[in-house]
Amino acid sequence: IVVRPQYREQLEPKLQKLLENKKFVFIRNASAIPKKNLNAKERLEIKGEYVKHQKRLIVFFGFIYRHKGAELLFDIADPELDYIVIAGQFGGEDDYCQSIREQITEHPWAGKATIAGFLPAEDVAQLLAVADAVVLPFRSGGGEWNTSIHSAVLQGTFVLTTSHSSNGFDKKHNVYYAAIDNISEMKAALNAYAGRRREYDGDIDKDEWVQIASDHLSVYETRLTK
Repeated sequence: IVVRPQYREQLEPKLQKLLENKKFVFIRNASAIPKKNLNAKERLEIKGEYVKHQKRLIVFFGFIYRHKGAELLFDIADPELDYIVIAGQFGGEDDYCQSIREQITEHPWAGKATIAGFLPAEDVAQLLAVADAVVLPFRSGGGEWNTSIHSAVLQGTFVLTTSHSSNGFDKKHNVYYAAIDNISEMKAALNAYAGRRREYDGDIDKDEWVQIASDHLSVYETRLTK
């Protein structure tokens, strides 16, 4: 069972050969945190606790590894407008972690960014719900397997990420897919769509884990009865 479509085709040829007799079943992923329902007044008040004297709240969410591209937020966001919150744990590369800490304390981002570290699911949901944009500039590209993207989409917040296969604005999900490491494209997309809220969508806002569990059960039932 895989969470990436066409997973077999993306493997190295030798691995494809080893697994040629295996049956692959794609079951899509979903948000790992709950949906946070806030009205406009609540959203504004909570956002104000973060942004202080800035205008826009920009959030990065998830584990902080080099391939996640968290350091690119300081090039994509605007220090004249934005307050950056990085909500996640560092992944162990000391020099990389230190470089991000230094950017937060140095001009032009001193006093305009913070590392929130690990947060409980409810707190993460609230942070994503009040953000003007969730920026995930993955260096390996994002997609429907990524729970961070699903989590932000569920809150209705604009998401800016990267992709190898998609490009441009996905209105239904309120996601802009940029080319990997294309800072100018991501800056333009942030300015164009930051603050945009996704309209309620029954397919997105339903409890997707019920369907995921059902899909797994179907696979197990099919294989075990054989």
